[in-house]
Amino acid sequence: METGRAIVDLQTTNPKRWKAERPPLAHPVDAINELHIRDYTIHPGSGVRQKGRYLGLTEPGTKGPAQIATGLDHLTQLGVTHVQLMPVFDYATESVDETRLHEPQYNWGYDPKNYNVPEGSYATDPYKPEVRIRELKTLIQTLHDHGLRIIMDVVYNHVYDGYVIHFTKLVPGYYLRYKPDGSMSNGSGCGNDCATERPMMRKYIVDSVLHWAREYHIDGFRFDLMGLIDVDTINELRRRLDQIDPSILMLGEGWVMDTELPDNERANQSHAPRMARVAHFNGDLRDAVKGEVFDEAKPGFVNGGTGFETRVKQAVAGAITYSEQLRSFAAEPDQCVNYAECHDNHTMWDKLSLSAKDAPEEERRAMHRLATAIVLTCQGIPFLHAGQEFYRTKHGVDNSFNAGDEVNRIDWEAAAAHQADVLGSGAY
Repeated sequence: METGRAIVDLQTTNPKRWKAERPPLAHPVDAINELHIRDYTIHPGSGVRQKGRYLGLTEPGTKGPAQIATGLDHLTQLGVTHVQLMPVFDYATESVDETRLHEPQYNWGYDPKNYNVPEGSYATDPYKPEVRIRELKTLIQTLHDHGLRIIMDVVYNHVYDGYVIHFTKLVPGYYLRYKPDGSMSNGSGCGNDCATERPMMRKYIVDSVLHWAREYHIDGFRFDLMGLIDVDTINELRRRLDQIDPSILMLGEGWVMDTELPDNERANQSHAPRMARVAHFNGDLRDAVKGEVFDEAKPGFVNGGTGFETRVKQAVAGAITYSEQLRSFAAEPDQCVNYAECHDNHTMWDKLSLSAKDAPEEERRAMHRLATAIVLTCQGIPFLHAGQEFYRTKHGVDNSFNAGDEVNRIDWEAAAAHQADVLGSGAY
């Protein structure tokens, strides 16, 4: 929820150690760890003072149950090269009110409103516009100081409310897609797909991404429902980011989805060869290793399913054309993001608990470790969900976007209980 508008001299928001240099990156296919700002530190046992805030992830030396490392220290010991932050731009939902920071409230943030403004609910003071900017920059610089690059989860495929969004007020009927009957195109499931193919919408998206890359030193961008964006916009983003730094990553959900845009213009996996150095999430591996995400009882390769060997091998090859039998969407391995779980759908532990409920718990843990090992040893970009290293559970809730802290928070007691697995994850 907005608290007002302000004009801010961005130079005055830079923290003292603000440096443009990005951490070195030897290989573009090193590991990504996805996390939600609030989830990572809000648990009572996190040992973090600024729980649920940008600054909470900047605190060194925090300890949890049994004196385990938590927060920033836990993150740096995983061995990943990139931290993917779930949305940190200003979002619109009324389920999170920036003026009520001390009340229980929660949302993932995939409901964009002000694309170029940091979300105030993660700041220590939402009433001072410069505070949220400075504190997000402080988090970015802290992660950079620890050798970690930052990927920003961005949502340019839809807006929260197409009827009241500023785009519609500016030029009605231009910035969003509409069906022939005048209703809004709804491939996003949110009622209002953005018309990224139109020159001024494309310009807005490109300018927004470049703003985050230049002003906030963001090192990569994950495009939510990228299959609803057009190919030319994605390629223009790649071209312009290369002018800043070719090592800036671009990845997205290249799902084949329906929208009011010709099929051959959609930035989905079917057109991956036309988008060089843009990576797509490999949902085929996700479903092959643990079973279909929309059929909770169906098992996959690690939990007793049969007939998944070829799909797993395709992912091992990085989804490229390895042979006539082993081929998928990617032209190069750096176009493939391999994963077994993310914020969407059941966590892998919950999926295994539902699809292999008769297996002993330790056997399910072995399945879990095998699935993670497959992800980490495939060609391509390995992607890990926060808490995956200690069997994260959301207690059976699959779509937890507004389920609250008790479901979504990183459970540091579970991390302590499975510390042997956490310490072993340094090989990631």
